[in-house]
Amino acid sequence: WHFQFVHHPIWGFDMACAPILIDIVVDGRPIKAVAQPGKQAFLYVLDRETGEPVWPIEERPVPQGDVPGEWYSPTQPFPTRPPAYDRQGSSIDDLINFTPELRAEAIDLVSRYRLGPIFTPPVVSRADGPIATLGLGAGSGGTNWPGGAFDPETRTVYVPSQANFYSWELIPPPDPELSDMRYVKGTATRGVGHGGLRDLNVRGLPLAKPPYGRLSAIDVD
Repeated sequence: WHFQFVHHPIWGFDMACAPILIDIVVDGRPIKAVAQPGKQAFLYVLDRETGEPVWPIEERPVPQGDVPGEWYSPTQPFPTRPPAYDRQGSSIDDLINFTPELRAEAIDLVSRYRLGPIFTPPVVSRADGPIATLGLGAGSGGTNWPGGAFDPETRTVYVPSQANFYSWELIPPPDPELSDMRYVKGTATRGVGHGGLRDLNVRGLPLAKPPYGRLSAIDVD
């Protein structure tokens, strides 16, 4: 069997860590399952014998993009249980809030970026905005290489996660010999290969408000 966690992935939401084999009891029924944490901060739980979701995984509409020539999946899989164990997407509410002054600077900084829920797609970078799409995820969010662990006595999955901003941006290659692709990673303000992350701080402080990391205990019965 197989299961596709992300359709047409354009965010770096690959599964970087190993899945976790878990034996659980759901509504009185023993299930040999597999749990997969990911950079989206979702824990996908599947029957490891059949590949079927233990709890429904719904196809939900997601934001669409406007990069010329790109195709976007109209929906993405969303687990109905367990809920997301860390922040996803991006909004003004995710910005640093230590003082009103720092928050005001953060709001001004992101005014030139695209914010939105999880699966908001990359943009073609413009110097006058949007420079990039910002989100809490991919290389800077959810669960990456460390993976998680399972306590068989309490039937609890433990997963570490982080919540820092990541940026997605594209520009046309300035030199046709650099790439035969229509767009490559880069920003209009810094050029090829540069993301928007270098500028994503307020007086040297992270743009996102705490907590920057969590250790979540998830009941999988």
